[in-house]
Amino acid sequence: MAWGLFTARPCANHDGLPYKKINHFINYTPFYKRGTSFGVFNTGYGLALLIGSALMGRLYDLSQTGVLIAFTCAAETIAVFPYVNMIRTVKAAREMEAAV
Repeated sequence: MAWGLFTARPCANHDGLPYKKINHFINYTPFYKRGTSFGVFNTGYGLALLIGSALMGRLYDLSQTGVLIAFTCAAETIAVFPYVNMIRTVKAAREMEAAV
């Protein structure tokens, strides 16, 4: 029981966080394309998670701690750019919606 209490919150954050972000885009997607939008997002997210985890696991197995840290830092830095682009896109869509 105690194990579940300590692990439930981090797992919920990992699983729920992307859906908070994708809902911004889904709200601006036509109703008939929302299923496709969720599918494309989940496919990309799943593939990125699989590839990144496999690569990090392989680096960990090879005891390449420095390379592992560099890869993690680079991946996090690169992830900032799509995030900023997403924020700009959502703001632009909201401004267009407010102007109409």
